[in-house]
Amino acid sequence: MRARPNRYSSLREAITARMSDENLGAFEVFIDLLEVGDLANRCGGTFLEQYGLNETRYVILTLLDNSPTGSLRSTDLSQAAGVRPATMTGLLDTLEHSGLLARVDNPHDRRACCVKISEKGQALLKEMELEKFAWIDELRGTFSATEQRWLRELLSRARELLDRTLTPPDPDKPVKSVPPEFEA
Repeated sequence: MRARPNRYSSLREAITARMSDENLGAFEVFIDLLEVGDLANRCGGTFLEQYGLNETRYVILTLLDNSPTGSLRSTDLSQAAGVRPATMTGLLDTLEHSGLLARVDNPHDRRACCVKISEKGQALLKEMELEKFAWIDELRGTFSATEQRWLRELLSRARELLDRTLTPPDPDKPVKSVPPEFEA
């Protein structure tokens, strides 16, 4: 049986054939970012599935576990996790049914409830911490400390560029210059 082609390879092949050399490099970088992001998501998803979680449920448990008060209002949790309140309700129901968190009365507002990670949820995060993402440890060994800083800087600049396409620019924010190690 023939292997299915990678969609990024197929896209790269289809578009680069008719692209000028001037634009080719930037397009290649963009495709590489898409592919690496997709692979990282899949690796993270596979890891989390072993524990019956997905990325959003993991984020919720981590936010609760790291909350200074030990609990958060569901509206605050929804905002911090980037999830709509209606979606958050379903997520909390699932996590509560699994025994990973509990809803408790809010002592400061009787109309609202707080969400608190359970001991079982804390134990799950601790177990996951021990296993951790093996590929993240491999990344640490693959790139030197200097390369990691460069990569973070480059990814940060790419994130800022992509974010600017979604939001209007802030006129008061200075534009970063190119670090000397990247100058031609």
